[in-house]
Amino acid sequence: MRQAEINEKLWQICENFKNKTEIKKNYIVYISALLVLMHYSKYTFAKIYKNRKNFYIGDEIDKELESIIEDKNLFSDIKFKNIQIYRDLGEENIISKTIKDLYNLLNDVEAEENIGKAYDYILEQVVYRNDILKEDGAFHTPAEIAKIMVNLTINQNEEKVYDPICGSGNFLKSAVEYNQADIYGRETNLGYYNIIKTRLLLNGIDNKNVVYDDKVLKNIKANVILTNPPFSDKSWKNNELNENSTVGEFVVSLLDKLEENGRMAVILPHGVLFKENEKRVREILINENYIEAIVGLPENLFYNTRIPVIIIFISKNRKDENVLFIDASQDYESDKKNNILSKKYQDKIKKTYKEKKEIENYSHLAPKEEILNNNYDLTIKKYVFKKKKEEVVDKDGLIQKVKKLKDEQEILEENIKDVLEALGYIDIGENKSSTAHSKSSENLETTNKEIDYSEIAKRIERARIEKGITKYRLALELDMSAAYLSRIERGVSTLSVKTLMQICDALGVQESYILRGEEGIN
Repeated sequence: MRQAEINEKLWQICENFKNKTEIKKNYIVYISALLVLMHYSKYTFAKIYKNRKNFYIGDEIDKELESIIEDKNLFSDIKFKNIQIYRDLGEENIISKTIKDLYNLLNDVEAEENIGKAYDYILEQVVYRNDILKEDGAFHTPAEIAKIMVNLTINQNEEKVYDPICGSGNFLKSAVEYNQADIYGRETNLGYYNIIKTRLLLNGIDNKNVVYDDKVLKNIKANVILTNPPFSDKSWKNNELNENSTVGEFVVSLLDKLEENGRMAVILPHGVLFKENEKRVREILINENYIEAIVGLPENLFYNTRIPVIIIFISKNRKDENVLFIDASQDYESDKKNNILSKKYQDKIKKTYKEKKEIENYSHLAPKEEILNNNYDLTIKKYVFKKKKEEVVDKDGLIQKVKKLKDEQEILEENIKDVLEALGYIDIGENKSSTAHSKSSENLETTNKEIDYSEIAKRIERARIEKGITKYRLALELDMSAAYLSRIERGVSTLSVKTLMQICDALGVQESYILRGEEGIN
């Protein structure tokens, strides 16, 4: 089978399992357990396949997992015997069907690495749909971001790479693929621990140094640290941090786990760059000359969160005191749901970083003195300025436009005076009386009272509402903006004779009703 076909078949097995059980979020963990069982013992899985229709097949799977898997944390949070099954009369038990479908698929696949690729595929689908234990998509760093961080921190020699919060494992998997690095990781969320251990195993990557107990790697020293702490749930906190610790303090705590010439790349929220409670962290990182570069990424790159993030690149024993700021916030391509950091934009970041290039509106190499002058504020926009194009102002042209508008205003005012005089009103600001000669079959009375624009506004609004016409629809029909119509209805804008007549026609009312309230709505 082609890889795409294998991917689709494994995904369909997951979908069937989800739809026929009560498990809607972490169903990938149950599929993972069966795949791991098959990996460790094809004989055991074949035995389960033969007994799949047994009523107690769930108990049998649980017992086999417990006996074969030495890591007692792995899959300790799930029990097949507790699964509630939804099925129609005569329909096959979904556990039985899942076992059968997996057995047939695995027998048809030539190499296990194809299953590893298919597992990566379904993991992307699960995270994309938010069908995963943690609703915070930050646990799953997009592969393109992981690859940038790996490329800019791992040298072309043997490296020891550590991720203190593995999530779904994109950093560690990318590190092995990039340079066969030795990987170490910690994940204290059992759901994600199950996933990363399965993922590495199926992709032929040694996972023995990826652990659940954070005490195991307490004294680790790594050449490279790559991580994406999940900002919302604070699971990055460990025994070295108190409950009030900030995510910036977490980064500082990781410095002790770096070798003397070690490098680190961390995904963080923008607030670390300017918030007052993170200032002490910024002072340490700048005064000790740890920050190599800060890269601002576009928004909506992560599944299930739209917030833009930054990558801080840290190096120990730096000689150069300049900090490179890169604003890549506008460099993305849009998909149906998410923005994508395509290869050309990835290459642009990597090239700018490696060459320490200054590019107008994109990057700036800031000396330490400049940062101190900004009082340790590392907000990217303070260093990478977006220069606006200067507009050439045509002063003579503006004067002519103003004069033309004034002339038009005078003409409008004269037109309004004419119609008001014809209808028997004295214009606002004038105290002379005028006799009106009505041309309608119902003679309009002559009045000497001043016109009340607020009353006209009320009558227009009342007529519109009683006709059941929305403000937006009326504005559309009159070919005017909804904002202008709103000002008319509030009595803060005058209107021309032509506009008055158009409003009356559109609402089906007499002009005398709008002006004097004498006639009802037609």
